[in-house]
Parts: sequence; structure tokens; C-alpha cells
Amino acid sequence: MNFHLNDGRNLILGKQIGRGGEGNILTVCNMPNYVAKIYHNKLSIEHEQKLRSMISIKTIQLSNTASWPEALIYTNNSLTPQGILIPYFKGYELHEVYGPKSRKQLLPHATWEFLIYVARNLVYAFYTLHSHGIVLGDVNEKNFIVCDDARVKLIDCDSYQIPSTDNKYFICKVGVVHYTPPELQGKNLTSLIRNTNHDLFGLAVLIFQLLFMGRHPFAGFSSNNTINSLDNGELIRHYLYAFSRNAPSLGIQPPPCSIPISLIPKTLAELFEIAFSKSSSENKSRPTEQYWISELNKLLNTIVTCRNEKNHKYPNHLSACPWCTFINKFGVFFFVYKTINQFIDLSIEDAAAYKNAIDQLKQVPFIIKEDESYGIVIEIGKSIPPMMKFPRLSFLFGIVTIIFSLIIAFISQNFLFIFGGFIVGLKLFSRGKYRDEYINERDKRESRYNESKKKNKAIYSTLVELVNSYNKTYTTTKKELLYNYNRFINIESEYKKELQILENKRYDIQMVSFLETKMLSNAFIYNISRNRKATLLSYGIETAADVNQLDILQIPGFGINLCNILLIWKETCKEEFVYDPKKPIPKQYIDSLNKKMIDLKIKLKEDIRKDITLLNNLNSQASIKYKEIDIKRPFLIKELKQAEADFSMFK
Repeated sequence: MNFHLNDGRNLILGKQIGRGGEGNILTVCNMPNYVAKIYHNKLSIEHEQKLRSMISIKTIQLSNTASWPEALIYTNNSLTPQGILIPYFKGYELHEVYGPKSRKQLLPHATWEFLIYVARNLVYAFYTLHSHGIVLGDVNEKNFIVCDDARVKLIDCDSYQIPSTDNKYFICKVGVVHYTPPELQGKNLTSLIRNTNHDLFGLAVLIFQLLFMGRHPFAGFSSNNTINSLDNGELIRHYLYAFSRNAPSLGIQPPPCSIPISLIPKTLAELFEIAFSKSSSENKSRPTEQYWISELNKLLNTIVTCRNEKNHKYPNHLSACPWCTFINKFGVFFFVYKTINQFIDLSIEDAAAYKNAIDQLKQVPFIIKEDESYGIVIEIGKSIPPMMKFPRLSFLFGIVTIIFSLIIAFISQNFLFIFGGFIVGLKLFSRGKYRDEYINERDKRESRYNESKKKNKAIYSTLVELVNSYNKTYTTTKKELLYNYNRFINIESEYKKELQILENKRYDIQMVSFLETKMLSNAFIYNISRNRKATLLSYGIETAADVNQLDILQIPGFGINLCNILLIWKETCKEEFVYDPKKPIPKQYIDSLNKKMIDLKIKLKEDIRKDITLLNNLNSQASIKYKEIDIKRPFLIKELKQAEADFSMFK
């Protein structure tokens, strides 16, 4: 069959490179920068008018951004268009870029910074259409092509909502539930005129998926069975944004192993809060392209490179590399390693220096001396002045006088003796019992003795605590130091053991690696529609290797029947697997082990240096404190002995 354009130019069509619901995509041999979309069925009058209207509003900006119809294609035997000529863009579908496993296969050197550029260029693509009065309507992950340089191109454009010449619209009659805003969920789209605010919801979802490794912002988990029974569209309709700051109050949370929203700056996170809020839906106030471009540009200006891995890029408001954290915490690799190609730098060139430093470490033999060991000479107590003693004798003499006067009066029967003796005796008695100088001096010496005893007890306790704490800390740290040192000098042996473990798992590793090449998005699986595949990807189920019963049954809308279908598909994939005992361990596993061991070596070196410094500082500081305490003790002991002797003079 011969094909030509409406201007008479002949087209030589080549091989088919794509197939959709409406038509096939074929190469054009005599126009290599274009492809032809040949429709399966005869075009309706409305469809033909829409295509003619699209061609009439074509601009350079549209042609550079989208596979915009350039001309209608006819056959020699028909006056009705059979297809359209559109620009050809080579690249990858958007979901293949934000899906971690597909991206690692197709774009192994892509970093998170690359994904930010893709997100920004995606925003520019939306802006180009909106500035021409065009609404995408059918926003979805398969209608965007990402080039190797992060440029984003739009494809399958004939489904868009296009303005017509009579101030009406050629309506977009389709939509994908994952990118349809809450206000349109469940509505009949075949007669609905859409606006840019509707598109901006889908744009926000796609940006989120690019920044957060394919996670859909409304893909969440909940302890509430009612929420867990909702499918993705219903979650959107109820504004259940799983990564929102209000998510706990909504009873929903992100799936396990999700990247936290704190990955991005608060100002950018706030745009997602607004885009997915009820108020922005009701007020048609979702963030426009200008806001997204501004915040994404700010984010790009904050990007730093991980010191351990060149392919790890992250914003500088984070204190540590988030991608390394995910590797260490979950064993999840979001990016292909660039720095490590083989196991390197396992030499123990610092071992001799560490050994010498460890040998020089000696535990200080602190001794807790008893008071007697200081050889303090006990002095004679300070005597009590006679006049201060007298009142005490006067007290005793007063008692004797009273008793003696009673005896004489009894013998002589002269009661004058009683009167006179009582007067003199009571005066002596009261003078001796209530004399302040004597009592005050005694109390003062007793207080000085008790205070001195208390200070000696306290300084002794402080010394005991210091020595015990030092001995415990030194012993624990030294034990840890020796453990780290022995592990450091034997790190190559540890590496070989880990490598042997990989060798023993060669069959399982080959199986997993094979299953990771089986992408859900490319597979035909009974009853697993495109929307369901998108939902699975939203929860991290991207390949046959990710399919397992426990994870799938937790996904809203996936019961035991769909789970079994996926498990059968996985088993079918396994049947295609052929084990090759000579095939080397896949690079990603070797890279993972290499990183683990190099990171371990770095950490051991840091820990060894830290422990050596800690022990040296511990010896120095403990010795200083011990001397400070020990030099005070003789003075305090002497003070105690003197206070004790002084107080004993009253006993």
C-alpha cells in the first residue's frame, strides 16, 4: 500500500516500532526524524477535524516538545486520512526512568540530580502545552519520553483537549485513575471540559514519583481496614496523601521502605501539600508551573555528592547521604554504583602504626589509699580555758553545796543552814549549767569535727568513683579497640568469607537477577491491567523478583485472586530461567559487597583512631583528676584528726 502526505509527498514506511489501542507506529524510511501513526479503523469526522485543528495550531515550540501532528497521511485509494506524520523522539517512557530497577538497566549512570532535571523539564513540557491553550487531560506515565540528556518529550498527543476554531474544544475523553484529580474521580470524562488545574494534579504526582523512586503519593498503608480496602482512585478522592504532615491524623502512612518526605526541602514539600489538598481542588489553586520550576531550580543548587559514592547526589540540608542510609538499613540500591568497579584498597598499611599505638597504651594503676597510709601525725587537742571549764565545776559544786547544806541542817536541826545552802548552791548550779561560752565552744568543735568527717568521706567517695569509672571505661574501650583492630587486620579474610557466601548462593542470585529483567509494565498478565500495574509500581512491585504474597496482599485492591495470578506469572517466568554455573556473580552483588567492605574498613580505621585517642585522653584526664584529689587528701585528713582531737577535750 502506498502512503503520501496531503501535499503529495510519498512516504516509504518501514518497520513497526509501536502498537497502541488506536494504531501502529512505523518508521518513515525517507524521513528518519519522523514516524507515522497509522490508525486501525477509519477516522470519525470529529477525530479528523481534531487532527486538522492540531496541525493548524502547530508551532516550533510544540514540535520541539511533543510528537505533534505535522501532516495527515493518505493512501492512493482513500480521501480520508489513514494516519498522521509526527516527530520521532528516541528515549524511555517516564515510568522506566522513575522505576529504580528499570532505570538501573536503561540509564545506569542516572543520578537523583538527573531525576530532578527530568522533573523540571517535565514541568516545562506542561507549560508549553498550557501556554498554547492545550490541556493534556490524559496525564499518565506512558505519554512522556525521557531522552538521555533529561529532556522530556510528549507523545500520543491526539488524545489531548484541543481548542477548536469556533471557541469550543475537542475533548479528551480518557484518563488514568492514578493521575486524575480528586474532583474528577469516578466522573464520566467523555463530555467533560477540563482545565489546567486538573493537569497540575497529575503533574504533581509525576514530579513526586520522579523524586521518590516511583512511589505514588497516595499509595499508603493503614491500620484502618476501611482505608486499606480503598483502591488508588478512592484514596485520591478522599485526599489521603500518605506523605502529608497530617497523615497520622488521617490514619494513613507511607509503605515500608519509603523515602521520607524530609528528603526534599520544606518549601518544596509544601507544594505537594498544597497540590494534594482539598482546598486547592475546590479553589482551583494548585501550584502552577512557575512555582515548581522555581523550587526545583533551588533544589538543584543545593545538590552535593556523597563522599563514598559519586552516583549518590542529595540536597545539602541533609546531614548524611540518604542513599547510603537505605543501603545500610534496608539493603536497597536505588542507583548503580559508579565509584566501585572492583574490590579495592583492602591493604592494611596502617596496621603497624595502630599496633604500635595500642602497645604503648597502659592502664594507669591507680591506688585508693587509706587515711593511715598518709602518715599524718595526730596533734594534741586544743585545751579548754580554765574559766570556760569553771562553770562546769560550779555546776557540780552547786549540787554538792545543796546536798551538804541539807545534811548539816538535818543533823543540827538548824534550818538556817538549809536556806543559806540552797541560796549558794542554786547560784552555783545555775551558773555552771547555763554558761554560754562553754556550750558554744563545745558545739563549734563538734560541728567542725562532723564537717571535716563529711568532707573526707566525700573526697574518698569521689576518688573511688573516679578510679572505678576509669577502670570500667578503660577495660570496655580497650576490648572494643582490640576487637576492631583484629577485625581490621583480618578484613581480607572476612571479604573472602563474604564472597564465598555469594558463591554458595550463585543459583539464587542468578534467579533473582533474571527475574529482575521481567518488568511488569512489559508483561501481558491476565486481569492485571495497566492501572493495576501502575498501582503495583507505586508500592515498589516493579519486576517478577518483587512479587511475593505478603507484600501484594497489603496493597489496596489486591486480594488473594490477583495475588495468585501474579504468583503464577512469576512461576512462569522462573520456568524460562536457565542456570549457568560458569556465569560470574552479577556486578551489582560484587559492587554491594565491595562497598560494604570498603565502608567497613573506613569505619574500623575511624573507630581504631577514635578509641586510641579516647584511651590516651582517658589516661591523661584521669591522672590529672586523681592528682587533684590526692593532693587535697592529706590536708583534709590532718584537718579531721585535729578536729577530732579538739572535740575529744570535751568528752
